[in-house]
Formats: sequence, C-alpha cells, structure tokens
Amino acid sequence: MLGPLAAGPPARSAPPAPQVVGGTDVPDPNPYVWQVSIGTGDAPYAGHRCGGSLVAPRWVLSAGHCFRASEVGDPSRLRVVVGARTLSQAVPEQIRQVRRVVVHPGFDLLTLDDDLALAELDAPAAAPAAPIALASPAEDATLGAPGVLATLTGWGGLKGYGPGEPGPPGGQAYADTLQLVALPVLDPDVCAAVFGPIDAGRKLCAGYEEGGRDSCEGDSGGALVASAGGGAPRQIGIVSSGIGCAAPSYPGLYTRVAPYAGWVRSVIAPLPLTARLFLPQLGR
Repeated sequence: MLGPLAAGPPARSAPPAPQVVGGTDVPDPNPYVWQVSIGTGDAPYAGHRCGGSLVAPRWVLSAGHCFRASEVGDPSRLRVVVGARTLSQAVPEQIRQVRRVVVHPGFDLLTLDDDLALAELDAPAAAPAAPIALASPAEDATLGAPGVLATLTGWGGLKGYGPGEPGPPGGQAYADTLQLVALPVLDPDVCAAVFGPIDAGRKLCAGYEEGGRDSCEGDSGGALVASAGGGAPRQIGIVSSGIGCAAPSYPGLYTRVAPYAGWVRSVIAPLPLTARLFLPQLGR
C-alpha cells in the first residue's frame, strides 16, 4: 500500500508483538496458503517489503509499485517466502529466489493505473503453499460487488494514522505472524469521493466509514479474496494504495484482478506464435 513508507517497512532485527491494522493472527495451521512475502536480504522477517499471492506453482502476483526498475532488470536480490505463517520462523525450504519480474505494460507509478506485476520463482512452491484462483469477470460481478465482505491478509503495518500524517506516533510496528481482516467492498462513488474519478472496472475500494481496519504499508501486493455460498475463495483485488492507514472515511484502494486474467495467463503460459495469430488478444 502506497503511503509515507511506499517501499514497505524498514529492516528490523526483532519481531514486534503481533497485533494489517485492526486484524488478528491467522489460524494455525494457516488456511491462507497463497500468501507470500516479497523482500530482500537474508532474514525473511527483516527483509519483508510487500505481499503477493501465489497464482501458479512458480508465479506470484503482486503490485507493480512493489518492484524497483533496477529489480525488474536484475531481480537477483529479491526473495519470496512461500507457505509461511510467521516470518521469523520461515525455514530455507520456504524461500525462493526470483528469476524474472514482469510489470504490466500499462503501469503508471503516478496514477497507479494497472498496478500489478508477476514474479517468476526459481523453483515451484511446495506444500503447504498453494495457488489461489483469480476471479473471472463473471465471478467478479458478484464477489467484487459493493457490500461483499472480503478478506485481506498481510504482514504490514499494525498502527493506523490519518491523512497528511507522516506515520503513527512513536513509529510504525509490523506484523511477524500473518494478519487477516475482513473488509467490505465499497460503492465506487464512495471511492471516487476520496481518490477522485477512478475506473471502477479496474479498481475497487474496501474499508469502513469509521476506520480502524485497513491494509497499510507493507501489505502492498497482497490479495483481497472473497467467496460465495461456501465456494472456494477467489482473488478479487491487489493491495495498491491509500491515504494514511485505517483513518475514518479513507478506505484502501485495490486493483481488480478479473480484467487482467488474460494478461496473467499470457505471461505465465504464453501461447505459441501460431496460436496467437488465430486467437483474439488476451486481456489488455
């Protein structure tokens, strides 16, 4: 989530007490097995920068703003923790290096349009990590509709603060154990009142009028998921940006994933040239 600490949490040496803002620890064993941590450095906890979701055994979906231009050219310093609940307890078998980063060609850092990217891992993720399916346009019409209660997970900031503030008094604290919080999808008019005109077909807002529960810096790139009627969860959004964290009347802004499902497929499993010549363009 973009904000005063757009690059994610700073390096730290010791985990804070666990408390996303207003969230709770995920159950143990962790059912949110698609959630990953993206960062740099040797220690998973100290190096966490952004979240992401496993969408194929070797591919992670995240936000475009989570990757520096230099890392797109040379991702060798990036590492991804898969299948972890508590970052400080991650083991070497859960750590993957990044072979390639593909940022959506339409990504704009100023407007955060098309704020998504894919990272290819050097080896497939192993159990308990498992991919999550992206919502199709038909599913998104239901699961991404205003009033739906979606679920967000992440290792981001735990303290809320208001718009215009540099951060919470006393500094931010970050989760070591994965957090989850339920957030309602909001009407596009509510979102536009905060962020200005948005493309509601490609972005959505989620949060509470009274504040108190929200994504925060360090949650960027993480998955907003929903399910209906006891069905399997589907990813409907990617944490993109916000104004402050968990402030009243300031929801979080998310990239809708359904419109980009074709682009994701084209990167993960590109069609051979002969097939592309006879099929319509996939995605945007």
